[in-house]
Amino acid sequence: MRAEEIQYIDEDEIDLKELWQTIMKYKFKLALFTFIITFLTILFTLTKPNSYTSSTFLAPQEKSSPSLGGFSALAGMAGLSLGGGSMDAASTLDVTIKDFTFNAMVIDKYKLDEKISPKSMEKNMVFALGSSFMYDLTHSGTEEKKALDRDTVVYTTYKTIQNIMSFSSDKKTGGMTLSATTEDRFLSKMLVDIYLKELTTYIKDREMK
Repeated sequence: MRAEEIQYIDEDEIDLKELWQTIMKYKFKLALFTFIITFLTILFTLTKPNSYTSSTFLAPQEKSSPSLGGFSALAGMAGLSLGGGSMDAASTLDVTIKDFTFNAMVIDKYKLDEKISPKSMEKNMVFALGSSFMYDLTHSGTEEKKALDRDTVVYTTYKTIQNIMSFSSDKKTGGMTLSATTEDRFLSKMLVDIYLKELTTYIKDREMK
């Protein structure tokens, strides 16, 4: 019984010498494979511009009207004084940010379809090693899209903005965060500022009506 156990252990052992010999035998193939994978990884990295995120945190004021809830924080930042009316700040903001009518108004007012276009954002992109050569190489020769009617442009821009803008809230603290992420180093902050301003004005006007 013991002899069988010893034999089983011997058969299960790894021969490090044989393993090393196998590695040395295929060392050039292994080195070539590693080099190719590393090269492709670096190449892919160089084609991707840096990504920038801008966020603003809305903290609820200590002295606020119970009927306004956390929305007084947003109103306070914009210098607004809102009247009565029961509303949940987080829900109101979340719904408004996703509302097509609201977004269409903002898009037309600030010409966001032009600002978030690839051609416009490419001017403010930053790349690894400070070179956009690989990006230009992989994006060259692309055909220009056909002219679209205004409604289609606005809707396409709206869908793009929904992927750029994000909103989150903390039910425990009442704090809310509005963020934007783009590859344009200036556009993210611009969008947050624009939406913060327009959200307060839009919701205030709606409440007054």
